[in-house]
Amino acid sequence: MNQNKITDYFIEYSSESKFLPSLSATWFIRKRFGVEADLKFVYFNDGRRKGDDFQEFANKEFGDNYYVKASSPIHNNFIPVISFGMVYRIETEHFYFYPKFSIGVTSFYSNWGGIDLKEKNTNNEYKISYSQGKIAKDNFTLTPAFTMGYKMSDRFWVDLNLKTSFFRSNFTYEKTRNNLYTKEIEQVEQIPYKENIVEAYFSVGVTYVLSRKNY
Repeated sequence: MNQNKITDYFIEYSSESKFLPSLSATWFIRKRFGVEADLKFVYFNDGRRKGDDFQEFANKEFGDNYYVKASSPIHNNFIPVISFGMVYRIETEHFYFYPKFSIGVTSFYSNWGGIDLKEKNTNNEYKISYSQGKIAKDNFTLTPAFTMGYKMSDRFWVDLNLKTSFFRSNFTYEKTRNNLYTKEIEQVEQIPYKENIVEAYFSVGVTYVLSRKNY
């Protein structure tokens, strides 16, 4: 989620490629059709780098005329993504192919940020604040997927998973600039985040078959 804006640094969500631990359970209610529950964790681990980048951005933006101090409570974070859906089964003696479609929720945090400015060669001081306007809520997510694999035994299978997720973000930041001497709010700006987020995942896993039913 990147709009090349300073508020990008406050959002604890990343689309960069990374290892994603996940766990899923599938139950076939008919010979060809089943249901699946899936839980995966997206690890946002850019907290320190985001904080450093925020300070660097603020220095470039205001450093010629001001002494600059930037701050934001950006943390590393596990983001849970939960989904439930339908599975269609195609199997041979040794191979299996499962087209899937799920719906779920993607959640993340959008933090505040602030920049303290002390004008050089004067006593003027300013505070630029970035706060949530319309809050980032849980995002309804659509997830088409495809799993194919090989049956090593009756119980243990290995599989390859291809998955795409889609959700639409819809929240805003409010930017204010306060003159700390006059106590006046000199500037108010709305910064919207309203965009389609599409991500693709690739994984290799192991399936353990708890029980089999003859139809």
